[in-house]
Parts: sequence; C-alpha cells; structure tokens
Amino acid sequence: MNCRLLAVLAISLALATFAPSLSANEDAPIQISTFWCDITPPLGHPLCGGWIMPVVGFDDPEYAKGVVLKQGDLEVVLCSLDWCQLRNRSYDYFRETIGKALDIPPSNVAVQCVHQHNAPIVDLGVESIIPEDEEALIHADYDFIRECAHKIADAAKDSREHFHTVTHIGTSKGKVEKVASTRRLLQPDGSIIVRYSSAKEPEIRAMPEGRIDPWLRTVSFYQDDKPLARLHYYATHPQSYYGDGRTTYEFPGIARERLQEESGVFQIYFTGCAGDVAAGKYNDGTPEARVRLTDEIYKGLVRSVSATEIEPVGDMAWDTYDLHLPGRTGEEYTLDHLKASADNEEGPKTDRLKSALGITWFERVQNGEPIEINCLSLGDVRILHLPGEPMVEFQFEAQKLGGDNLFVAVAGYGDCGMGYICTEKSYEEGGYEPSASLLDPSAESVMKEGIAKLLEEAAKD
Repeated sequence: MNCRLLAVLAISLALATFAPSLSANEDAPIQISTFWCDITPPLGHPLCGGWIMPVVGFDDPEYAKGVVLKQGDLEVVLCSLDWCQLRNRSYDYFRETIGKALDIPPSNVAVQCVHQHNAPIVDLGVESIIPEDEEALIHADYDFIRECAHKIADAAKDSREHFHTVTHIGTSKGKVEKVASTRRLLQPDGSIIVRYSSAKEPEIRAMPEGRIDPWLRTVSFYQDDKPLARLHYYATHPQSYYGDGRTTYEFPGIARERLQEESGVFQIYFTGCAGDVAAGKYNDGTPEARVRLTDEIYKGLVRSVSATEIEPVGDMAWDTYDLHLPGRTGEEYTLDHLKASADNEEGPKTDRLKSALGITWFERVQNGEPIEINCLSLGDVRILHLPGEPMVEFQFEAQKLGGDNLFVAVAGYGDCGMGYICTEKSYEEGGYEPSASLLDPSAESVMKEGIAKLLEEAAKD
C-alpha cells in the first residue's frame, strides 16, 4: 500500500466511531412483530435511476417486508425493500421516517434493498440538483418515494399491536446450486472478463463458477415450537433479465413468496455481499431462466429451513459503528467536474443523472458525514448490515471473524451512495466494479476494520 493510501486509511480510521452499545433489559422477553406493504412504482415511474425503460406493466408487485424486535427499552427494525438502491438522503429519510413513527432513534433502523433492477434507484438529494422543469432527467417521483417511506413507517408502527414473544431462535444454511457465479473472470494475461447478470454467449457461461458463497443462511424466530418469521441471506445479484419496464421482485422474491404461501410463515429475503456475484453462468436472460433460477433459490430456502437448529433465544443487543469511507480522487470525481457534467444540457441523460448522484456522495465525504454499519446480536447470532454493493470478500471476512462459535448473517445494499465497495486488488485488475465505485482503493481496509470493530464490540454485549 502506498503512502497516500496509508494516509487516507489513517484519517478514515481516526474518524470512525462507535455509538454506545444498546443492550436490552435481560429480564424482559424478546418480542417480534412482522410488517409489509406494497411499494410498487406506478406506470411511467423511472426504473434503475432513470437509465432504463420506465414502468410499462407489472409482472410482480414490489414489497417492503420487515420485523420489529423489542426487548425491554431496546427496539429495532430490520427492513428489506424490493428496490434497487436507496442512496444518501433517501436512506436517511427512510430511517428517520420509520424511527419517528416508532419513537426510536434512526440508528435503530436497518433498511436494505434486495437490488432488483426493474425497480427504483433514488437519492432525494438529487431533487435540488436537477431542475424541476427537466422532466426527462427526473430519476424518481419524489412524492411517491416519500409516500412509500411513510407507508413502511405506518406498517411497522401498526405491527406493534401484534407482538409475539420469542422463546427460541433457529439458525441454518442450505446450499444453492447453479445460481451464483463470479462476475470477474481473471484471464491468464491478468485481464478481467466481466460476466454480468445474464450471458448470451455460451463460451462465457462455460467459464468457471468462480469465488462465491454458495450458502443461503436463515435466522428463524419461534414462540415455543411455532415459527413466527424467517430471515434469509444469500449473496448474488438478483436479476434474471430487466430493462423491459415490467416491475418484478425477481427470482428471489418469487421464491420467497412461494415459500411464505406454502408454509404460512412470514419470509424476508436479504441480499448479501453480491457486488461481484451474479447469475451469469447459469442465466441466458430468458423467461425460462427466471423460472429455473427461482426453483433453485426455492430449493435453497427449503434446504436451509429443513436444517434449522433451534435453541432458546439469547439476549438482544444492537451495536453501531460510524464508518468514514474515503472518496475516490481524481479530476473526474471533483465536485466541480460533476456539477459541470450534471449541468451540461448537451450531455447524455445517463451521464448527467450519474453525475448528480455522485455530487450527493462527494458532498457527504467533503462534509465528513459517516456511513453507519450496525449489528444485531441475539445470543450467538450476529446479523450484520452493510452499505453499498460490497464484494463477496467482505462477507467472507465477517464470517471468518465470527469463527466457529457465532452464526453470522450479512446483508448488503444499505446506503448505496458510494456504489460498489471493492477490494484494493480489484482496482489493479480492472473490470466493471472498481470502474463504477466512488471509493478510494483503501476503502477495503477501512471497511474490514469497521466490520472487525463492530463484531468485537458486539462480542462484549
């Protein structure tokens, strides 16, 4: 690591801070409630930030699904959205709105996106960057987005009228076959072939599966022998095909809802560290492939549920860590350059929109505003919530730190303001992910240090 990266790392680690650990009253029971609401964007709404076809029809709804967990004075919300990304001000707005409705701190709310692409990407900060009269550049209906935040908050608040006592917790994992594959195919000459979510070329699909985490992990909540809710975690981009303007919760959502209907148990799905993992080896982008991928995810869900090991639930704790991820440097990443690009009326729509999204991130970096990561502890169970599109390396790191004594589940795609979170080596190798990241290569070390510190703090609870 060169001197500049060491300096960036030192500054970032110096700024990183813990919030006080929140532990529950051990004499109080743990309670859970479940909630959901429909957040399907309406006809004409932009999808994937506005650079693919907007909504023209509906194959599936898109849901927000979550749980409220409470022990004594400690109350937290875990929520998964069938959307592509919440970025910067949007992520803050959702957490603040939910927290206000439940009268809990926003830091006690974790909101993650599953990352389907025929779904919204939104940053409310762009509202003040793109002029209102430039309708062609609107990347979201901001009133609709705010309405969804309040719908979710109301659903979470109302769910507390139906708390159930959690007496036991279940942990398990099931192997998923022929879904995930690496997006980064390293060649003998050191170059990278990118294999995206679908691959039409047989020779690309024939290449090795690569480095993935094949295990789908499940955390289940029980009242005695009755399952109350199951939370599932698996690392892959969730697209079979997209860009046709039809809303869908894609193959993970289809499998999730199938299992819920068949079992009668509330199911939530979280995408793990899938920045460099997708279904490209096993997906030619056809409707038939979506059906097959759905079946394979469903089988993984069933395998995991069938392997559940149940034990009395331990006490609950909630730890947070403020992470100052270093922004990318270089002329094209300066605020002046990005503002000029966003204001360029002759420039491509996609470039202008992406520049506007970049402005809100780099303003955050400039202002020293942190990204918060958090961890829910339930006895020997750890559920870690991370920002951005982290490469699978960060999931392996969290599991390694958990060791043999902890069950560690990881959800990515929290605040996605920075885009991809890559390994330092990937910047040297090239490929898509580091080219699209708004982070300095030293972010790997900052991120890993934050994960380690957070899990270390959680171990004290």
